Amino acid sequence: MIAETGAVLITGATGGLGREFAAQYAAEGRDVVLVARSVAALDALAGEVRERFGVEASCFSCDLSETSAPRTLYEDVIGTGIQVEILVNNAGFAVDAPFAESDPVRQRGLVEVNIAALTELSRLFGADMAARGHGGILNVASVAAFMPGAYMATYYASKAYVLSFTHAVHAELRSRGVHVSALCPGPVDTPFWERADAGATLLARIGVPPARIVSAGRAALRRNASQRVCGIAWKATAFAMRLVPRGLAAEVAAHLQNPAAK
Repeated sequence: MIAETGAVLITGATGGLGREFAAQYAAEGRDVVLVARSVAALDALAGEVRERFGVEASCFSCDLSETSAPRTLYEDVIGTGIQVEILVNNAGFAVDAPFAESDPVRQRGLVEVNIAALTELSRLFGADMAARGHGGILNVASVAAFMPGAYMATYYASKAYVLSFTHAVHAELRSRGVHVSALCPGPVDTPFWERADAGATLLARIGVPPARIVSAGRAALRRNASQRVCGIAWKATAFAMRLVPRGLAAEVAAHLQNPAAK
Protein backbone atom coordinates (compact mmCIF):
# COMPACT_ATOMS: atom_id res chain seq x y z
CA MET A 1 0.00 0.00 0.00
CA ILE A 2 0.98 3.64 -0.22
CA ALA A 3 0.67 5.61 3.01
CA GLU A 4 -1.15 8.93 3.01
CA THR A 5 1.84 10.60 4.64
CA GLY A 6 5.44 10.79 3.46
CA ALA A 7 7.15 12.75 0.73
CA VAL A 8 7.31 12.21 -3.02
CA LEU A 9 10.79 12.34 -4.57
CA ILE A 10 10.79 13.31 -8.24
CA THR A 11 13.89 13.16 -10.42
CA GLY A 12 14.02 15.40 -13.44
CA ALA A 13 11.64 17.60 -11.48
CA THR A 14 12.09 20.83 -13.43
CA GLY A 15 11.14 19.33 -16.82
CA GLY A 16 7.66 18.99 -18.32
CA LEU A 17 6.51 15.74 -16.71
CA GLY A 18 8.54 16.39 -13.56
CA ARG A 19 6.89 19.75 -12.95
CA GLU A 20 3.48 18.19 -13.47
CA PHE A 21 4.23 15.35 -11.04
CA ALA A 22 5.28 17.94 -8.46
CA ALA A 23 2.11 19.97 -8.97
CA GLN A 24 -0.28 17.02 -8.85
CA TYR A 25 1.25 15.40 -5.78
CA ALA A 26 1.54 18.77 -4.00
CA ALA A 27 -2.14 19.42 -4.79
CA GLU A 28 -2.88 16.29 -2.73
CA GLY A 29 -1.08 17.89 0.20
CA ARG A 30 2.09 15.83 -0.11
CA ASP A 31 5.51 17.29 0.50
CA VAL A 32 7.78 16.95 -2.52
CA VAL A 33 11.50 16.37 -2.92
CA LEU A 34 12.66 17.96 -6.14
CA VAL A 35 15.77 16.64 -7.89
CA ALA A 36 17.39 18.18 -10.96
CA ARG A 37 20.71 19.70 -12.04
CA SER A 38 19.87 23.42 -12.09
CA VAL A 39 19.83 25.07 -8.68
CA ALA A 40 18.04 28.14 -10.04
CA ALA A 41 15.31 26.08 -11.71
CA LEU A 42 14.84 23.99 -8.56
CA ASP A 43 14.55 27.04 -6.34
CA ALA A 44 12.02 28.64 -8.68
CA LEU A 45 9.89 25.48 -8.81
CA ALA A 46 10.07 24.97 -5.06
CA GLY A 47 8.91 28.53 -4.46
CA GLU A 48 6.02 28.06 -6.85
CA VAL A 49 4.97 24.78 -5.21
CA ARG A 50 5.09 26.23 -1.70
CA GLU A 51 3.08 29.29 -2.71
CA ARG A 52 0.41 27.43 -4.69
CA PHE A 53 -0.09 24.38 -2.47
CA GLY A 54 1.27 25.20 0.98
CA VAL A 55 3.44 22.08 1.21
CA GLU A 56 7.14 21.66 1.84
CA ALA A 57 9.33 21.44 -1.24
CA SER A 58 12.92 20.33 -0.67
CA CYS A 59 15.55 20.78 -3.39
CA PHE A 60 18.54 18.60 -4.21
CA SER A 61 20.78 19.58 -7.08
CA CYS A 62 22.18 16.41 -8.61
CA ASP A 63 23.66 15.27 -11.92
CA LEU A 64 22.47 11.69 -12.27
CA SER A 65 24.88 11.05 -15.14
CA GLU A 66 27.62 10.82 -12.49
CA THR A 67 28.06 7.28 -11.22
CA SER A 68 28.18 8.24 -7.54
CA ALA A 69 25.17 10.57 -7.72
CA PRO A 70 22.34 8.17 -6.75
CA ARG A 71 24.06 7.06 -3.55
CA THR A 72 24.98 10.65 -2.65
CA LEU A 73 21.41 11.80 -3.30
CA TYR A 74 19.98 9.01 -1.15
CA GLU A 75 22.30 9.79 1.73
CA ASP A 76 21.59 13.52 1.50
CA VAL A 77 17.83 12.99 1.51
CA ILE A 78 17.88 10.46 4.35
CA GLY A 79 20.26 12.70 6.25
CA THR A 80 17.65 15.45 6.38
CA GLY A 81 15.14 13.11 8.01
CA ILE A 82 12.79 13.02 5.00
CA GLN A 83 10.85 9.77 4.58
CA VAL A 84 10.27 9.10 0.89
CA GLU A 85 6.95 7.32 0.46
CA ILE A 86 6.87 7.59 -3.35
CA LEU A 87 9.83 7.62 -5.71
CA VAL A 88 9.16 8.92 -9.23
CA ASN A 89 12.07 8.01 -11.51
CA ASN A 90 11.27 10.58 -14.17
CA ALA A 91 14.75 11.81 -15.17
CA GLY A 92 15.81 10.74 -18.63
CA PHE A 93 16.83 12.00 -22.02
CA ALA A 94 17.36 10.85 -25.59
CA VAL A 95 19.94 11.28 -28.33
CA ASP A 96 18.47 11.56 -31.83
CA ALA A 97 21.30 10.70 -34.23
CA PRO A 98 22.71 7.79 -36.24
CA PHE A 99 24.27 5.65 -33.52
CA ALA A 100 27.71 5.22 -35.11
CA GLU A 101 28.03 9.00 -35.55
CA SER A 102 26.60 10.06 -32.19
CA ASP A 103 28.42 11.74 -29.30
CA PRO A 104 29.82 8.98 -27.06
CA VAL A 105 29.73 11.23 -23.99
CA ARG A 106 26.01 11.85 -24.42
CA GLN A 107 25.40 8.16 -25.05
CA ARG A 108 27.19 7.16 -21.84
CA GLY A 109 25.30 9.85 -19.95
CA LEU A 110 22.01 8.50 -21.29
CA VAL A 111 22.81 5.02 -19.98
CA GLU A 112 23.82 6.42 -16.59
CA VAL A 113 20.64 8.50 -16.20
CA ASN A 114 18.01 6.33 -17.88
CA ILE A 115 19.25 2.97 -16.57
CA ALA A 116 21.92 3.07 -13.87
CA ALA A 117 20.54 5.91 -11.75
CA LEU A 118 16.96 4.62 -11.97
CA THR A 119 18.12 1.17 -10.89
CA GLU A 120 20.19 2.37 -7.95
CA LEU A 121 17.58 4.80 -6.65
CA SER A 122 14.94 2.07 -6.87
CA ARG A 123 17.19 -0.26 -4.88
CA LEU A 124 18.07 2.26 -2.19
CA PHE A 125 14.65 3.76 -1.56
CA GLY A 126 12.88 0.48 -2.37
CA ALA A 127 14.75 -1.29 0.42
CA ASP A 128 13.51 1.29 2.92
CA MET A 129 9.95 0.95 1.63
CA ALA A 130 10.07 -2.85 1.85
CA ALA A 131 11.35 -2.65 5.43
CA ARG A 132 8.42 -0.37 6.33
CA GLY A 133 5.90 -2.48 4.43
CA HIS A 134 4.57 0.36 2.27
CA GLY A 135 5.58 2.81 -0.46
CA GLY A 136 5.59 3.21 -4.21
CA ILE A 137 8.03 3.43 -7.11
CA LEU A 138 6.88 4.86 -10.43
CA ASN A 139 9.33 4.46 -13.29
CA VAL A 140 8.74 6.57 -16.39
CA ALA A 141 9.29 4.30 -19.38
CA SER A 142 7.75 4.86 -22.82
CA VAL A 143 5.97 3.08 -25.65
CA ALA A 144 9.51 3.05 -27.06
CA ALA A 145 10.06 0.14 -24.65
CA PHE A 146 8.06 -2.15 -26.93
CA MET A 147 10.16 -1.75 -30.09
CA PRO A 148 13.68 -1.13 -31.39
CA GLY A 149 14.25 2.49 -32.34
CA ALA A 150 16.62 3.32 -35.15
CA TYR A 151 18.21 6.79 -34.83
CA MET A 152 17.35 6.76 -31.11
CA ALA A 153 18.72 3.29 -30.51
CA THR A 154 20.09 3.75 -27.00
CA TYR A 155 17.02 5.61 -25.77
CA TYR A 156 14.59 2.95 -26.99
CA ALA A 157 16.77 0.20 -25.51
CA SER A 158 16.97 2.05 -22.20
CA LYS A 159 13.19 2.19 -21.96
CA ALA A 160 12.95 -1.53 -22.75
CA TYR A 161 15.23 -2.07 -19.77
CA VAL A 162 13.07 0.15 -17.56
CA LEU A 163 9.92 -1.78 -18.47
CA SER A 164 11.49 -5.22 -17.93
CA PHE A 165 13.14 -4.10 -14.70
CA THR A 166 9.87 -2.64 -13.38
CA HIS A 167 7.90 -5.82 -14.05
CA ALA A 168 10.52 -7.86 -12.20
CA VAL A 169 10.72 -5.57 -9.17
CA HIS A 170 6.92 -5.31 -9.11
CA ALA A 171 6.75 -9.10 -8.72
CA GLU A 172 9.39 -9.06 -5.97
CA LEU A 173 7.99 -6.23 -3.85
CA ARG A 174 4.27 -6.84 -4.25
CA SER A 175 4.21 -9.24 -1.29
CA ARG A 176 6.12 -6.71 0.81
CA GLY A 177 3.54 -3.96 0.45
CA VAL A 178 5.39 -1.81 -2.10
CA HIS A 179 3.70 -0.70 -5.31
CA VAL A 180 5.91 -0.63 -8.43
CA SER A 181 4.64 0.61 -11.80
CA ALA A 182 5.98 1.60 -15.21
CA LEU A 183 4.40 4.53 -17.02
CA CYS A 184 4.58 4.11 -20.81
CA PRO A 185 3.39 7.24 -22.62
CA GLY A 186 3.64 7.99 -26.29
CA PRO A 187 5.01 11.39 -27.32
CA VAL A 188 4.40 14.09 -24.71
CA ASP A 189 4.36 17.83 -25.36
CA THR A 190 7.45 18.78 -23.34
CA PRO A 191 10.94 20.20 -24.04
CA PHE A 192 12.22 16.58 -24.18
CA TRP A 193 12.24 16.62 -27.98
CA GLU A 194 14.29 19.79 -28.32
CA ARG A 195 16.86 18.50 -25.83
CA ALA A 196 17.14 15.32 -27.92
CA ASP A 197 17.64 17.36 -31.12
CA ALA A 198 14.43 15.75 -32.34
CA GLY A 199 12.01 18.68 -32.29
CA ALA A 200 11.22 18.40 -36.00
CA THR A 201 10.56 14.65 -36.13
CA LEU A 202 7.08 13.28 -36.79
CA LEU A 203 6.71 11.96 -33.24
CA ALA A 204 7.57 15.32 -31.71
CA ARG A 205 4.61 16.94 -33.46
CA ILE A 206 1.94 14.70 -31.94
CA GLY A 207 2.68 15.10 -28.23
CA VAL A 208 -0.13 15.16 -25.67
CA PRO A 209 -0.32 17.40 -22.57
CA PRO A 210 1.76 16.26 -19.57
CA ALA A 211 -1.18 16.49 -17.15
CA ARG A 212 -2.99 13.53 -18.74
CA ILE A 213 0.13 11.37 -18.64
CA VAL A 214 0.94 12.18 -15.02
CA SER A 215 -2.63 11.50 -13.89
CA ALA A 216 -2.52 8.12 -15.62
CA GLY A 217 0.78 7.23 -13.98
CA ARG A 218 -0.38 8.19 -10.52
CA ALA A 219 -3.55 6.13 -10.95
CA ALA A 220 -1.55 3.11 -12.08
CA LEU A 221 0.70 3.36 -9.05
CA ARG A 222 -2.26 3.60 -6.66
CA ARG A 223 -3.71 0.41 -8.18
CA ASN A 224 -0.29 -1.24 -8.26
CA ALA A 225 -0.59 -1.93 -11.98
CA SER A 226 2.75 -3.17 -13.25
CA GLN A 227 2.47 -0.99 -16.37
CA ARG A 228 0.28 1.69 -17.89
CA VAL A 229 0.36 2.50 -21.59
CA CYS A 230 -1.35 5.84 -22.25
CA GLY A 231 -3.82 6.25 -25.11
CA ILE A 232 -5.80 3.76 -27.17
CA ALA A 233 -3.60 4.14 -30.22
CA TRP A 234 -0.43 3.53 -28.24
CA LYS A 235 -1.96 0.56 -26.42
CA ALA A 236 -2.71 -0.90 -29.83
CA THR A 237 0.84 -0.15 -30.93
CA ALA A 238 2.32 -1.87 -27.88
CA PHE A 239 0.15 -4.93 -28.49
CA ALA A 240 0.97 -5.02 -32.20
CA MET A 241 4.69 -5.02 -31.46
CA ARG A 242 4.26 -8.52 -30.05
CA LEU A 243 3.18 -9.70 -33.49
CA VAL A 244 5.33 -7.60 -35.82
CA PRO A 245 8.83 -8.85 -36.71
CA ARG A 246 11.48 -6.84 -34.88
CA GLY A 247 13.17 -5.89 -38.14
CA LEU A 248 9.96 -4.37 -39.50
CA ALA A 249 9.36 -2.49 -36.25
CA ALA A 250 12.86 -1.03 -36.49
CA GLU A 251 12.17 0.15 -40.03
CA VAL A 252 8.97 1.89 -38.94
CA ALA A 253 10.81 3.63 -36.09
CA ALA A 254 13.55 4.62 -38.52
CA HIS A 255 10.97 6.37 -40.70
CA LEU A 256 9.53 8.27 -37.74
CA GLN A 257 12.89 9.22 -36.25
CA ASN A 258 15.14 9.63 -39.30
CA PRO A 259 16.97 12.96 -39.02
CA ALA A 260 16.79 13.22 -42.83
CA ALA A 261 13.01 13.60 -42.48
CA LYS A 262 13.36 16.80 -40.43
